[in-house]
Amino acid sequence: MSHLSPALSQHLTEDVINSLNQQGIHSVVDFVSEDVEVICEKTSIPYKVLMSIRRMVLAQCASIPVNGLDVYADMIKSTALIPTGCDRFDEMLDGGFYTSEVTELCGEPASGKTQICLASALSVCANLEQNVMYIDTKNSFSSERLQEMINSSGLAAKGEDILKRIQVVSAFDIFEMFSRLDQLQKDISNQVLFYSSLKLLIVDSVAAVIYPCLGGNQYHGVVIIK
Repeated sequence: MSHLSPALSQHLTEDVINSLNQQGIHSVVDFVSEDVEVICEKTSIPYKVLMSIRRMVLAQCASIPVNGLDVYADMIKSTALIPTGCDRFDEMLDGGFYTSEVTELCGEPASGKTQICLASALSVCANLEQNVMYIDTKNSFSSERLQEMINSSGLAAKGEDILKRIQVVSAFDIFEMFSRLDQLQKDISNQVLFYSSLKLLIVDSVAAVIYPCLGGNQYHGVVIIK
């Protein structure tokens, strides 16, 4: 029976292990047998951290032998957290955006929403080496700005590879946005090469195409959404 140790996951620090031990969780079997939400309630460990640990533990302790490269590749593909590339923002989000969830960024115009989108795209492409689909609904995507961010991050040598991992498409009304999303689902189902490594979908912004249908006294958009 394997005991929990820092070697299994970077999130398995001594403090985390001690917190789990206090709840009677000492081994890998104990950990994976418990419901993550129950562990979260009993300890002070964030849910996102527990999910990340769980995925890494399952990847490394599976009964079928796998080599280190396969484990690393699986970790990258199944990692529960996507860093935004902004340390203060990641700290506020307990590490970044959580995969398999929809996250909406709200704020005043020019408050930095697009900047966060670009930084997150850069983080996924440069650090996780995964792909990003960027649906631009207000013609605000700037390849020049992204190139500046690449250069300032010391990633100029990888700039071309990073840019190749980002697919930008335009959608200037709600019908076109739905069409893009429908096509994306088909491409994923058909295992199109680019989408087999898709990690992040960005829509910048949803409000730009939703508001003309729902804003003011216009309510016909409700029928479209339903």
